[in-house]
Amino acid sequence: MFKGLSLDQAPPYEAPLRFFLTAPFFAILGGALLFFVGYDVSSPQVLGLLHLFTLGFITLVMMGAMQQMLPVLVGVTFPNALFFAKIIHVSVIVGTLLFGFGLFFEQFSFLAAALVFLLFGVGIFSFITLYKLLKASHKSATVWAMILSVVSLIIALFLGSHLLASLGFGKVGESFSFVLPSHGIFAFFGWVGLLIVGVSYQVIPMFYVTKDFDENIKKYLSFFIFGSLVLSLFFKYAIILTVLGYIYFGLESLKLLESRKRKIKEITIDFWEMSVYSLVLAGALFVGDMFIGNEVLERIYSVLFVYGFVISLICGMLYKIVPFLAWFHISSRGFFDMPTMKEMIDERDLKIQFKFHTVSVLSLLILPKIAGIFIIASNIYLFLNLYKVLKIYTEYKAKPSPFDSFKKPA
Repeated sequence: MFKGLSLDQAPPYEAPLRFFLTAPFFAILGGALLFFVGYDVSSPQVLGLLHLFTLGFITLVMMGAMQQMLPVLVGVTFPNALFFAKIIHVSVIVGTLLFGFGLFFEQFSFLAAALVFLLFGVGIFSFITLYKLLKASHKSATVWAMILSVVSLIIALFLGSHLLASLGFGKVGESFSFVLPSHGIFAFFGWVGLLIVGVSYQVIPMFYVTKDFDENIKKYLSFFIFGSLVLSLFFKYAIILTVLGYIYFGLESLKLLESRKRKIKEITIDFWEMSVYSLVLAGALFVGDMFIGNEVLERIYSVLFVYGFVISLICGMLYKIVPFLAWFHISSRGFFDMPTMKEMIDERDLKIQFKFHTVSVLSLLILPKIAGIFIIASNIYLFLNLYKVLKIYTEYKAKPSPFDSFKKPA
């Protein structure tokens, strides 16, 4: 993903980092509401709580990742990268808070304002990103996965805007029950899932020194998943093909990780393994529930998909990407005495966060209220671990570059 990357291509470190460092606070907020307030499964509270994790945590991280990857993969940059990042970042944060609190506390007057901020932030991000991706002279498997992911985000945005407007203006019609699952499918299996697939094609071989994914997987899987998503709008059982595609991807990812050249066990591998096991189990339960229609199964696979699969994987990726980018920006200024990527975050702190995260997933399945405590603890640790990297970066950024001593006086 970062082969041949130069400082001129890369966006400022602060651009993606602001998204990565903000995300844990939404999970902390979600955990606090879960523990101190609780929720009624039959009320809009569930949707409000869910979107603190899906919009506030997952989408923020993925927006940050996209802003880092586009200059590298496509060779194009966002206009005025840091300013662009700030505008999108603030808009999505404000919109998500209004949305989450509006639904959780049933203050539906908040939803109209949330709609404006989210349409602005997510809309500008998605359309500019799609335009940049389509301009790519060479469209690799990762670029195609990202294109289909962003197209799914745009579809989910328009469907979600209809739902939000319906709730905000108190005009929930018959279309609501049809649009709601379609929004969820394109948001999760399209936007989130396809971006994970595309990023994994780059991240797994690079950071874990494995073979590349099979060329046929890279060539066809994203199109298969997106095609089955579209088909599911007309034939609901087509979504089974989507789920099977993700299960296949997950198992292939595990196979690659098992075949890695460096056999040293590290905690980020544990996050990946938890992610894939959650994906496989959630997928099986999802398919079964399509024929049974059981509310307990629905709650279990929802937790496994969102928190077990996606958030586990994001934690594992952040612990690789954030230190790497810090190391890259520091070394590009001529410093070679900085800590290595592995030294930037103490492995013991990573293990503590992984334990809290594991208990969070398990307790969400059986004791959701108690899970709030562990979600808070896990994400405080996640933030503090990432913040340590920021401190190292800030310390070196404040120093004059060693390259300055080689510059000729004017």
